[in-house]
Amino acid sequence: MRLNKYERNAVYEALVAGRLEPSECDLDSDAKEARVNHVASASKFAFGSTGITYSGSEHVGDSSRSARFTDVSWGIVLVRLRRWAEEVVHYVDTPDLWSSLLRGYGVLANSRYAMSTNTVFAADEQALIAETLREVKDYVKQAYSLTSGQFSKIDEKIDEAISAADRMGRKDWLLLFAGVVLTLIVTDLVPPHVVQQFFMLTLQGLGHLFGHDQAAPRLKP
Repeated sequence: MRLNKYERNAVYEALVAGRLEPSECDLDSDAKEARVNHVASASKFAFGSTGITYSGSEHVGDSSRSARFTDVSWGIVLVRLRRWAEEVVHYVDTPDLWSSLLRGYGVLANSRYAMSTNTVFAADEQALIAETLREVKDYVKQAYSLTSGQFSKIDEKIDEAISAADRMGRKDWLLLFAGVVLTLIVTDLVPPHVVQQFFMLTLQGLGHLFGHDQAAPRLKP
């Protein structure tokens, strides 16, 4: 369906009402349907008309599902478009916690880390690991509302990592620590955003032990 000026303006206003910047979208139409595409998030809103009512579909982000609607009025199309715009904004503003966490594993691919030997930690390095992990643990406990069971699991995993630093080489220990962090997420023991923060703060404090020039953080919630 070909949109006239008034219809195009209504589409523009619906996007603005949904807090989605119209300049970030493409609007095109043909004889069959009109389409609003938010390229950055791979989101799409499409609709067409039989002359009396409207039908269409809407899709947000990387979801494999599309919502469809049929036999609705022009006013309902605009309401759905505004809600779609709101969902797109929410999708764009929501961080990808898994991707962020895995990006933190970039230390594993660091060239200096890859070339370093799997030497054991010196006594002062073991002490630093214990101090940093406990410091980050205390910060997480004060900054997030977690249950006693979740705190207990964090304590258990931290104690495991601290103990392993006494007997493992630095490369092996870092892999173990990464596995411990992922276990907290995969088993739903602790919310992903909390685990992500714990992991990133720990790497900030200990990164220099694995080829990154970073000093231990001093944290205040």
